[in-house]
Amino acid sequence: MSDRPDLAFGPITPADASAIAAWVPAPADVIRFAGPEMAFPFSQEAFLAGASDTWWIFVLRDRGRLVATGSFGTKGEGEARIGRVLVDPACRGKGYGRSVMEHLIARAFDLPEIDRISLGVYENNMSARTLYEDLGFVDAGGRRTDDVEGEPWIGMRLVLARP
Repeated sequence: MSDRPDLAFGPITPADASAIAAWVPAPADVIRFAGPEMAFPFSQEAFLAGASDTWWIFVLRDRGRLVATGSFGTKGEGEARIGRVLVDPACRGKGYGRSVMEHLIARAFDLPEIDRISLGVYENNMSARTLYEDLGFVDAGGRRTDDVEGEPWIGMRLVLARP
């Protein structure tokens, strides 16, 4: 992000959470974004309830405009987990997802106890998988299947080791 001074990364606000909720208008969109644990309709309260002393939710702004969100938390035993990365549908394809991921990775590795970062992604989410693999995440094995509107979605676990 250092080469994009127009971008600002900071903590989420309740107003941001309300705007992000509009980016996930269908049940399948909520599952792709947050997994089967988040109910539809997606709400500000449900999203903000995930924040804690060990789970941080951030937003990315471009010249003040909210364009993306992402979260990370510590899991113990040297691992952080990135999740709930989402770019405003009107802003996709402009590198915001990469910017969010690079910032989350840097923040997680700023914690000296973290030696690896994990995340989950569905096999059918090729744009996210391509980004994560380009950033150095590798398939850690293991799969889970979620029924999404009558279709099986296969969830993968990817891991990135500290450089």
